[in-house]
Amino acid sequence: MQMSRLQAYIGPSVNSYLELMNRTYRNYDPGKYIYINLCQLGNEAFLSDKYIELMYITLHAWNMNSRGACLVGYKQFKDSIRKHEDRIRKLSYQRIESVGLANVKDDITYLFNNLSVVPETQKSRFVAMSKTLHFLCPNLLIPMDRKFTLQIYGGTADGTIEAQFRKYWRITQDIQQFVSERSLEKEIDLSGWNQNIPKIVDNIIIGKGMG
Repeated sequence: MQMSRLQAYIGPSVNSYLELMNRTYRNYDPGKYIYINLCQLGNEAFLSDKYIELMYITLHAWNMNSRGACLVGYKQFKDSIRKHEDRIRKLSYQRIESVGLANVKDDITYLFNNLSVVPETQKSRFVAMSKTLHFLCPNLLIPMDRKFTLQIYGGTADGTIEAQFRKYWRITQDIQQFVSERSLEKEIDLSGWNQNIPKIVDNIIIGKGMG
């Protein structure tokens, strides 16, 4: 099998990129502090009012309500998550290193298309949705952005919602292949920004982009 696109981009070593990212990226920034608190709430608090509120605050802290992006109001955001809670909980138990992606594609597609995160008038939902889905499925789905993630995968994620999801899904498949080529759960301590395997992958991408 041909190596993943991400593995070809990253190369054999990940530790130097992770060290750079964790040492220098947004230290003492509220976005880091809030994200760690969100991840450490624990399974018993998943999808509690506090969890959803911290998700929304983290999206703000990660600039999802600035620079031309816009979030829906908190009530609409929360109501949408509650509406799709059964589907979200089913996905939340899955892990990127072991799941068969084909088995969860329909549910992920549905949430990408139907969760209310940005206004319907906003053309691009790719970045905000990828981050929201990461918060809802932290061990399965990676948060993505334009500056670091998309520079590896073609630079843009625009067009129809269907086109945006196709791009999102191709990246997700490549990320899973990258994880299968490594043993990140054995290589990396879960601390700081490294709260779960998908975020570790994101941290490697950011560290490589910074370097």
